[in-house]
Amino acid sequence: MARKNKFLIIFLSVSIICIIFACAPAAFAHPDRDTYHEGTVACESVVKGGENIVLEKLDVEFSYPTILKKWNKANAEGYNGSVKSEYLLYNPSQSDDSARLWLRYGDVPPYFYGEPQFSKVYVDGAELSGKTRYGISYSDDEGRRRAADVFDGTFAPDDFVDPDDTVYLQTFVIVANGGHDYASCIAEISGYDGNLPLIGDSLFVSVSEKRNRIYYSVKNSLFTVATVGSPLGRGVSWRVAEDTSDMFSEYYDDKKAVHLIDTQTMTYEEYIRQNLGEYADEEYFSDLYASVTCRIYDKDLRAFRNSWLFDKEIIITWKEYEIAVPAGERVSLGIEESFFPDINENMSPDVYNAEYRILEFRRAAEFGVNAKAYTPYYVLDRDNCYFTKADDGGYVFIARDYGEDMLKFGISISENPKRANTVDLSILVGILMCIFLPIIFILMVMLGLITILLIPVGIVFGIIVLIKSVVRIIRKRRDKNDDIFKGY
Repeated sequence: MARKNKFLIIFLSVSIICIIFACAPAAFAHPDRDTYHEGTVACESVVKGGENIVLEKLDVEFSYPTILKKWNKANAEGYNGSVKSEYLLYNPSQSDDSARLWLRYGDVPPYFYGEPQFSKVYVDGAELSGKTRYGISYSDDEGRRRAADVFDGTFAPDDFVDPDDTVYLQTFVIVANGGHDYASCIAEISGYDGNLPLIGDSLFVSVSEKRNRIYYSVKNSLFTVATVGSPLGRGVSWRVAEDTSDMFSEYYDDKKAVHLIDTQTMTYEEYIRQNLGEYADEEYFSDLYASVTCRIYDKDLRAFRNSWLFDKEIIITWKEYEIAVPAGERVSLGIEESFFPDINENMSPDVYNAEYRILEFRRAAEFGVNAKAYTPYYVLDRDNCYFTKADDGGYVFIARDYGEDMLKFGISISENPKRANTVDLSILVGILMCIFLPIIFILMVMLGLITILLIPVGIVFGIIVLIKSVVRIIRKRRDKNDDIFKGY
């Protein structure tokens, strides 16, 4: 028993030490772990049409007079970094042609404190007023092109969904032992063959790899499923699991059942309006209706959360411009906008990486880019851009037959920034833990073994002491009796 207790003490001691070291990185880590901050892409745009229009030349001029610090409100209010670009467009055909340009409007990065700063578009020096359009944000190039499809009305087949299609909103309740159970749980639905269900805000949905089951994480016993075209029928089956930590739990509670308690209907258009809220105004609705429907069509999922479709955080503003180029003529297209660089704090000093996306016109064989960057700081070469110092104080990049879609370069207060030589305290603690934890463990084991070995030694020693004590007592009694008998 004593041996087991000793091992238990050793195990608990080592466990406590491990917990302390495991918690140390979180306790000592720097509170701001994000050392790379995403900016925006200058000229984030899409072009459609203009098959006969050729891009012959591009002049880009960056102005970056002040360093933009992240989360610095005062600095953001005085920020004036901008880019001006001039595209020389030529129509060599015998007929007039035009293209539509959609430009992201007022796009700012998450780290920027200030208000959106809007772009300006010019044709032959005359400013154009663009039409405001609204859409749902996409994060890749293909997504930008799909946004243009939404504005163009070609985002999905005509028979995919109709505004007058019926949406069935069915409210279900989870019942346990004859009463309502308000504990969170997972309800699994299988056997649904209708169109895509649209899910309310109180639900979380995930689709299994087999794509034939949909899981709802329910905050209380009531939840609503909205389906397009047909309601959930008798072919649908439900199972309920208590363990919400495992979305695909196999531990189901047979005592709980899912019952339908209410059904309401509305048109698909009414359903979209209801969920768009303030954005259901006619100024927004046509574009956002198309954007939501496009996202449902593109994702091809069995289910969605409301926030995936209607969250105002994913609604962005575009400007639409018509660019006309008469037959045999050349037109100068100018764009002015703010640009917000990526901030890389992993370098010392910080490096600010700027990106500029070239408009997607057909390129001339001798297509050339002339780029200048005016800044009191250093312009760093990056990827396809190699800048040299110019006599007028700026940095010049010149390329002929340029085939890249993105101009990229860096800005820094140092000509040769280095990777920051900073040691993260969590990494340092982790290293120390790897070094000292085995040593401590070995010492604890050795101490435990020594303690265990000392137990029998202690027992033998105790027995010897006990025997000696008994012998001593016996001798004393014998000597005392001898003294008594000596008197007679």
